[in-house]
Amino acid sequence: MKSLKYIISLSGGIVLVCMIICLSVMPVTGTNANEVKTPAPGITETQGIPAFNGEFLIISENNRIVVYKNGEAKPYEKTDIVVTVLPIDDQKALARGLEAQTEIEMKKILQDYN
Repeated sequence: MKSLKYIISLSGGIVLVCMIICLSVMPVTGTNANEVKTPAPGITETQGIPAFNGEFLIISENNRIVVYKNGEAKPYEKTDIVVTVLPIDDQKALARGLEAQTEIEMKKILQDYN
């Protein structure tokens, strides 16, 4: 009977040590491990959106695709397109920001992500 208790306590100890090791080596992430955390170049809390040359900037904000018109601080269009369901390369491109020269080009880009 003593050997059974010893084996059970030893097994519990091993499981506990394994859990501690696993938790200590796991990266700390937000609520969604697939979410791209890299902000677009030049974005800071005080600056808002980065400078861009095109007529429109298509960027990810709060896990959604948002469009800004050049010269305007407020979003031109907020979409319901969820960024984290897109391929990782698209997530990175949207984190950096995509420029569109015309409204037609901007709508086509949005349509491609929809």
